[in-house]
Amino acid sequence: MPAQATATDKNLPKSRLIEKIFNQNTVSRDLSDANLSGAQLIAAYLSGSNLRGANLSEANLSGAYLSGTNLSSTNLSSANLNGAYLSGAYLSQADLRGANLSEAYLSGAYLSGANLSNADLSEANLSHAYLSGAYLNGANLGEANLKGAEVENAYFGDNSGISQSMRLDLIKRGAIFADSPAPLASARERDLVPT
Repeated sequence: MPAQATATDKNLPKSRLIEKIFNQNTVSRDLSDANLSGAQLIAAYLSGSNLRGANLSEANLSGAYLSGTNLSSTNLSSANLNGAYLSGAYLSQADLRGANLSEAYLSGAYLSGANLSNADLSEANLSHAYLSGAYLNGANLGEANLKGAEVENAYFGDNSGISQSMRLDLIKRGAIFADSPAPLASARERDLVPT
């Protein structure tokens, strides 16, 4: 049976902590508030771990396994999460500004209140994700899958890769576009989308 992480893991020096992440088969690792900024965590297995409030800014988590991980209020600004597995992960209030989430698997992830401004979400799978209250201004949504995603009160604007039909569908589902003229216009746009 894998060893449980100790409460002191997160207080280790960054290099030692990264070594433990890769060399010890640990379940439900507690890394809350840990400083892993700039860490190279390519394909790291952190599923089910607690990273709440951790600093992962500019970290490389490309291809990492983060399914079911608690990343609430985590700093992931400018992090590389290309191709990362984040299904069912908790990212509410997370800072993902400028993060690379291209081809990331975020199906069923909780992103309520997350800041995804200027993030690259091209080809990301956000099906059935919870984006209520998330900020997606300037995010690249080219070929992103938003089927069944909860987008009520999610803030969009200046997005690349978003078609007019996708925009109208998101508005119909309750999304807010900063570049829409007024709430009245949003209601009219909703009426234009066939049900």
